Amino acid sequence: MGSIQGKYFLRGNDLREDYEFDNSFLTKGNNFYEVVRIQESVVLFLEDHMNRLEGSARISNLRPFVNAAEMKKLLFRLIRANKMTEGNLKFVFHFGTGEWEKTFMAYPVPYYYPEDSVYASGVSTDIFKFERPNPSVKNWFSNYKAEIAIIKADKQLYELILESENGTITEGSQSNLFVVKNNVIYTAPKDTVLEGITRRKIVEICEKAGIPLEEKVYNREFLLNADSVFLSGTSAKILPISKIGDTNINPSHPLMKKVSELYDEVINEYISLHKNEF
Repeated sequence: MGSIQGKYFLRGNDLREDYEFDNSFLTKGNNFYEVVRIQESVVLFLEDHMNRLEGSARISNLRPFVNAAEMKKLLFRLIRANKMTEGNLKFVFHFGTGEWEKTFMAYPVPYYYPEDSVYASGVSTDIFKFERPNPSVKNWFSNYKAEIAIIKADKQLYELILESENGTITEGSQSNLFVVKNNVIYTAPKDTVLEGITRRKIVEICEKAGIPLEEKVYNREFLLNADSVFLSGTSAKILPISKIGDTNINPSHPLMKKVSELYDEVINEYISLHKNEF
């Protein structure tokens, strides 16, 4: 039995009740998944999520068996059944053997959206040695997930920042990472990280608004001497960091605030454009 935040989930085209939910297949075979955010009953940036998932599967010589148009209909059905106005949904394509040879599942998952006070004060993080086998593929690593969760709970951290064996800082365990220094925003090159949808939107926002943003390979020293550092992700949106290990970080910077405001505008525009589709 896995974790589900709602009465109904989808297995294939079938709407099922929570007592039937079983995601044990995630420990076997190949699993490609996305977690999407629901706001005003709209699935935010669904097209971007589908494109990323299809790219991950293609790299592994696999092909999703639900397309974007079908996905929109399925998720709307699930949203309506659970009477969701906000929250997170996960959808998974599983490639395995036997009963679970090819399985599609979608279900509401527990989520945490930081309160306004957290955005003002920032969050605590630390650095963790880990390197994704293939950064471009969003795949399920159950042992990695479990280890990360234990460390974060033990140290009371919001996130762990990943550092490769050669000392390169890449991303957060469940987020992308941005560094503000001398009025320039830096982030690791996209081919070295799991490129988040929010990260993509931030890059687009900076290009459009003329905000200096550079992809850069950098190390721990560069990170700890930043003017500000922030995370990006589906649930976090744009979230400032106040501490990395024992180092205090300024959780407030005009560039970060500007990007956050523009990102909220992008979300509102998307909802306005797609509200009648869901």
